[in-house]
Amino acid sequence: LQITEVRSAGGATLTATKMASISSGGFLTVSNLSMDVVNKVIYADIIGGNNVGTLTHFALWNAATLTGGTKVEGPGTYINTVGGLTLTTNGFATFSKALGLLSVGKAAMSGITDYGSITSTIVAVAVPEPSTYAMMGLGLVGLVGLARRRKAD
Repeated sequence: LQITEVRSAGGATLTATKMASISSGGFLTVSNLSMDVVNKVIYADIIGGNNVGTLTHFALWNAATLTGGTKVEGPGTYINTVGGLTLTTNGFATFSKALGLLSVGKAAMSGITDYGSITSTIVAVAVPEPSTYAMMGLGLVGLVGLARRRKAD
């Protein structure tokens, strides 16, 4: 019951307007985050302007820390936080291109050393074993048989 990957739903869109020396304009949508827990790499689906297009399962961030358990030990709520996010080399290039960043914009973005953290909450629920359903089905068949027998008498 080792957690090896975590996924998200939804996303966010960044829009850069044309600004002298900063950006020629563009946009970037990041959605469907997933994390390779072992290698601490966060992947995303990317839709970007400036001919970036659509990229799926794109290695966007590296994580420095992962706190919280990575094993599900039964029903309950498990909370993990991934911190110290930094853009991968390809992530930086893709952000820059999609947002149309120019020299000053790229320099400003390269100064960001920590993109924050992501907290996930995993709720594990108990799922009955298949044999439980089989026993319930046999019980229902027995009850139906008993009801027919009583009706025939």
